Amino acid sequence: MPGTPVAWPNYGQANVPLGMNDGIAVASGGDHGLALKRDGSVVAWGYNQYGQLNVPVGLSNVTAIAAGYYHSLALTRGTD
Repeated sequence: MPGTPVAWPNYGQANVPLGMNDGIAVASGGDHGLALKRDGSVVAWGYNQYGQLNVPVGLSNVTAIAAGYYHSLALTRGTD
C-alpha cells in the first residue's frame, strides 16, 4: 500500500518533498534519501554536493532503489 516517507534531520534528508504520498519504497544514502513511487518513478531529496539528487531524465519503470553514501541505484523492469 502506498504511503508517505517520513525522515528526520541531517543535511536536508528530513526535507521530504511535499505531496510525496504514493511511495512504495525508500532508501537512505549518506546525506540523501530516495523514494520509489507507485508509477515507477524516483524522487530524491537531501544534500546534493555530489549530484545525489540528479535523478536521470527519463528514468522510468523502476522496481527497486538503493542508495550509497554519494550515489544512488535503480533497478528497472526488463523488456524481454
